[in-house]
Amino acid sequence: PTSRSRYLSPNSTSKLAGVKLFDDGRAYSHHASDPFDSAHTFDAFELYLQYEHQGNVSNAVREAAQVLNVTNDPDYEYDKEAIDHGAKIADQILSKLSKSSSDNPLDGIPENLLSVPGILQDVVNYYTVTAIKPQPQFAVQCALAFGSVVMGRRWVTDQRNFSSLYFLNIGETGSGKEHSKTVLEELLEEAGLDELIGPAGYTSAAGVISTLTKKPTHVSVVDELGRQLKSAAAKGNQHKADALTSIMECFGRQDGTLRQQGYATNTMKSSDAEKLEKVVKRPSLTLVGMSTPSEFMQAIGGGDVASGLLNRFVIVKSEIGVQLSQKKRRSNISERLATWSKDHAHAQIGDLDLGNAHDMPPHPIEVPFTFEAETLLRSYEERLVDAIRRETGTGLEAMYNRSREIAMRLSLIISRSMGQDEIGPDAMQWSIDYVDHYAKQTIEMFRSNMAEGPFDAACKAVYAKIEKSGLGGITESQISRTVSAFANMEPRRRKEVFAALQEDRGIEYRQTNEGQRGKPRFAYFAPPQH
Repeated sequence: PTSRSRYLSPNSTSKLAGVKLFDDGRAYSHHASDPFDSAHTFDAFELYLQYEHQGNVSNAVREAAQVLNVTNDPDYEYDKEAIDHGAKIADQILSKLSKSSSDNPLDGIPENLLSVPGILQDVVNYYTVTAIKPQPQFAVQCALAFGSVVMGRRWVTDQRNFSSLYFLNIGETGSGKEHSKTVLEELLEEAGLDELIGPAGYTSAAGVISTLTKKPTHVSVVDELGRQLKSAAAKGNQHKADALTSIMECFGRQDGTLRQQGYATNTMKSSDAEKLEKVVKRPSLTLVGMSTPSEFMQAIGGGDVASGLLNRFVIVKSEIGVQLSQKKRRSNISERLATWSKDHAHAQIGDLDLGNAHDMPPHPIEVPFTFEAETLLRSYEERLVDAIRRETGTGLEAMYNRSREIAMRLSLIISRSMGQDEIGPDAMQWSIDYVDHYAKQTIEMFRSNMAEGPFDAACKAVYAKIEKSGLGGITESQISRTVSAFANMEPRRRKEVFAALQEDRGIEYRQTNEGQRGKPRFAYFAPPQH
């Protein structure tokens, strides 16, 4: 067991605690190696059935009855004192387990943000079952991206918020972040919605417009987005820079019109000139980017934050590093998800469907906010204003500028995932929690990594790991496995990093198992906080 009601399957090869225990005594396993139905939770008896009796129900029931002394005799007297005593002991054991410390990289993530309310949880389950390298946070991002593209142009709030969102998944090479592309494409194809699958990126502004003209609603999964950001910032790559500008503009034009830049057309053929005059009304682009931490942090600067590019993304950085592969398993789209997807992608008002033409968008179905949801949104906006004021002058205040808008778009997706005709407080609160958690995480990531040079960046990354390790400390080998910038350094430079942190941050280096048997363990510790 680990903390926060999460357990590790004995069959796991990833060594990530992927079994979630719920308050009602049931559980759900994210481990592909476990013999449970990925679409449902299981209880203690099913665990007993599968592991002790290999699925033989008759034998399991018979032996369980004997062990528990279950009888059909109505006059049988139960020992109430023994039952109460057992319940008390069980409560003490569980309370100790819930307080135990853990190295689980998911410990900093609120439990409710590792699943999606409603039908879109089926996407999370599909991702988990088919992934050879589990990434629970990216599974949620994938589910939200799926809802974003399926509902594009067809659904809107009464405040004119459409569903399209931008997502960025940051993870180490070999951690499994690439699986989102596979899941999105497989599920859209199985649902008969492969027309919503877009290109793997754009090389110019004309490429963005051209794709949206052919596919006004689509999802683009861009591998190594950090590298593309770096390339766009280099001299001589104006086309890629223009592509990013068009992507930025598309985010804010979902209830407007996206137009091409003006060109001199007097020397062009009429057919070529007509292509440049095409517009896209209510463009719906869902973007899913991927990057490694080092590539991403090297690519960005304060200008990217201030320009408004990055605050358009829901950025999730996974602490799950390189991991061993699990056995690959196949799965199929659930019937209810396939039906939900088709219904939402083809939703319309009235009998006349204008289709999905770039210059004639369909009439969207409106989903209003309830009064309770509006109250929550107002409170969140007040907190955002305070946060922006606190960050003023740091260069990071712009990261909060679009949080409210993103939360409103996300609440539209979540409300429909839950089958609601209005955006209620539950959908609104989950959306606010999700956006707020990752906005804060992103700002802290920028704050700790935007350094003057590679050495400073490595020092900050190493100190962050030491500080997070808490009372258990962290060894040099553990740091090497989780901080790529440190792992790539020569031994001499590593010593310089630790020397600098001892001098500037007061880190300590000491043995953690003194007086105990076994190989000595030496670890680094952050200074105590006063």
